[in-house]
Amino acid sequence: MEEIRTKLGNVDLSYDWKQYFRGEVDRVIGGSIRDMASKAKIDPQILIDGRVKDILQLNLEESVRYIERHGLPRVNSVRMLMAHGDSWKDTQSDFVYHEVNEDGSDSIKRVQDWVNEHDGEYEALFVQACNPAGVDIHAQRSFLIYPQNVNNSQEIMFASMGIGNRILTVKTPRNYQGRKPITDPSEQTLVRFSDLSYSLIK
Repeated sequence: MEEIRTKLGNVDLSYDWKQYFRGEVDRVIGGSIRDMASKAKIDPQILIDGRVKDILQLNLEESVRYIERHGLPRVNSVRMLMAHGDSWKDTQSDFVYHEVNEDGSDSIKRVQDWVNEHDGEYEALFVQACNPAGVDIHAQRSFLIYPQNVNNSQEIMFASMGIGNRILTVKTPRNYQGRKPITDPSEQTLVRFSDLSYSLIK
């Protein structure tokens, strides 16, 4: 697990996900990156990792917009967990994620423990980890966004951008006194386009 720092917040990125993003960057623009690295006489991996960081920054920006599309106030700091997850509901329900490291070690940790660790340090916590059993998690002082009943990492990423199925739950902090989250898709669309119109006028 690696902590990636960006302007908006931090991402706890499992190493297997980092390798996935590296591979996608290399597949799409690897040739151009190697040309630039050759001219600058630097390791192309440095440029690839820079692009991965840009992707994560975009993910955080989209998570902020996702909260706004629910009619909630804009947040200025986010921490995201991006890892493979699993959940179950039997005698003892739980929602866990895999903390994969560069050395190949893989430890299983509870998502609720991750939430508890960062609750209140950031205005919003965003979990991008599969939750096939739809186990609930809770935060006391931060907005919390996490998937429900989904076992597809790409679906979670698309959903965070407002594309595809409604699989992400948005929870407000415990003592939040403002407006309740908008869950109706048509109302969310109105919020989305009213924000777009306002940005065009500006």
